[in-house]
Amino acid sequence: GVKGHSGSGAIIFMIRWFLSQRLLDNPDILNQYKKFVITRADHYYQCQHEYTNLDLSNNTIWIPEGLDNWGYTDRHLIVSQRNVLDALDIFPTLFQHTDWDNGSNPESALKRVWISKGINVKRTDRVMFTVATQFDTTRWRKAKGDVPGVPGLLKKYHDEYDQTQRNCPGVFEGRESGEEQ
Repeated sequence: GVKGHSGSGAIIFMIRWFLSQRLLDNPDILNQYKKFVITRADHYYQCQHEYTNLDLSNNTIWIPEGLDNWGYTDRHLIVSQRNVLDALDIFPTLFQHTDWDNGSNPESALKRVWISKGINVKRTDRVMFTVATQFDTTRWRKAKGDVPGVPGLLKKYHDEYDQTQRNCPGVFEGRESGEEQ
């Protein structure tokens, strides 16, 4: 994070900048794929993620529905080879525009950067939610509430979980969660 600010948005932007540099240093990797899925390691995919048929023309990237916090979610995106570097390159653009009021969170800063680059954002159904174990550390929100049928796995953001249940119905039906609602 950044001293004096809660959360970890600066960390994810830095990780994405490192990824962009690796792709630039290794053009064979960049040229090998037509589509990139940039996501988190702590997502639980409850049902099939149907991203292969998403239309990425016209500088379009796709993010899952919900939890945008007055901007665009920074947790997951599907992007074309043509736009992957622009989608990852957040910090340099922010540093060039010190006059911008980027709001108080990474989502609003991300939205500002992507709009400035002419990136069109569309929504796809959320089929994943963020999870943790009781031993994971966090700077933001502690996970609570068992994931049904997956011992030791906890839900981090209940809104993500609820959206995933609507898009992937029946997957956890009949499983005991041990959670009080």
